[in-house]
Amino acid sequence: MRSMMKAKEPTLSSIAKTLEEHGELSVFIIEHMATKEDLAIEIGRSESRMLDAIDRTFGNLQGDVVAMTRKIDEKDSVLVRTLTRKRVVTKPEAKRILAMSPFPHPAQ
Repeated sequence: MRSMMKAKEPTLSSIAKTLEEHGELSVFIIEHMATKEDLAIEIGRSESRMLDAIDRTFGNLQGDVVAMTRKIDEKDSVLVRTLTRKRVVTKPEAKRILAMSPFPHPAQ
């Protein structure tokens, strides 16, 4: 037959030690836990940092789009002048095309 092992009864000193460890753990948790206010402040800071990063990225993209659009506009201008010189486009048509957005040219 199997011998049955009985669970060891906790001693008073082991119970006291366990309570002391739990107390130390509780004190540590209380000292280091974040409050709702702490979390709200950190969330606000994080949102602000994210919005700043998005604004910078958006500004950079806007600058890139403007630069690319100006290059395209310059190419269009050269093309219109070339077509005018080769008499494919009349001067009034060229003026009308060059006066269009996004970067209208003054009448020549």
